[in-house]
Amino acid sequence: MKKIAYFSYKGGAGRSSLAYNTIPLLADALNATAENPIVLIDLDVDSAGLTFLLGCHSNPDVYSTQDVVSGAIPGRLMNKDEVPLKNHPFFSQLIPVGTRFGLRGADRNASILFLPVKTGMNLEFDATYDQAENYLYNVAKLCNHYGCKALVLDTPTGDQLTAKWALDISKEILVTMKITYQFRHGTVDFLRRKDREYAMKNFILVPNCVPTEEIMIDGVPYNYEAVRKEIITSTRDSIRNNDVNVEMLENGCFGIPEVKRFKLKEGILYTLENLTDDEKAAYDMYAKVTGILARE
Repeated sequence: MKKIAYFSYKGGAGRSSLAYNTIPLLADALNATAENPIVLIDLDVDSAGLTFLLGCHSNPDVYSTQDVVSGAIPGRLMNKDEVPLKNHPFFSQLIPVGTRFGLRGADRNASILFLPVKTGMNLEFDATYDQAENYLYNVAKLCNHYGCKALVLDTPTGDQLTAKWALDISKEILVTMKITYQFRHGTVDFLRRKDREYAMKNFILVPNCVPTEEIMIDGVPYNYEAVRKEIITSTRDSIRNNDVNVEMLENGCFGIPEVKRFKLKEGILYTLENLTDDEKAAYDMYAKVTGILARE
């Protein structure tokens, strides 16, 4: 089972939009089904990005991330032959969202199961931080026991508590960033610090919302190529104990190009039929990211 975190060093990188557009592709690539689904968890308690994007924010009684970290994980490990996944007390409380991602087919809705956050509610738990994190580990064990294709965690930014838990649990970490000075240097600093903390993680660097038009700064054209090379070099120089994947910056690629429609309303390009040129370019890069995840 794949354990994946969508992460960004700071806000505004388009992390949730990246997840929003790659998860349906990932479901296809991994052949996710109702019996072997992708389990998607929103850990961004403050912003609730995916919870809003998937329209799961209006039910105050919904089973949520806050419930999980307080220890409320019903069922635990059960005999799969006696209790199928769809009847398990934990999985049966998750929200099927496959059709919201644009998946089509009789059982595709339940091929992606979502645990939202309750908006406006902080994390409250009686356990220690380590015990609360262990509840998430129990979810990962449960997903693996039931043959889930992937556990996908959408995290808050930086070193927030649930972000730390997600990075601890995950093997593949999509590090989403913009190409501004602050993002470049902050992301490298983050990777340098985490390289001392972790071993054998796979950090996948994904520049996002990358402009494609010429931009003049102080009368000089912005040098995209120099910035691309700087990101590759500084990132590789910072990592010793883990793997860093920079395929999204190699062989003519420079991350996910900016999508004009997303400036006003996030969407899922997977669901659209008539894509504009900028949307086609972004979709191709979403597919490339997905290929990296599915292969690793």
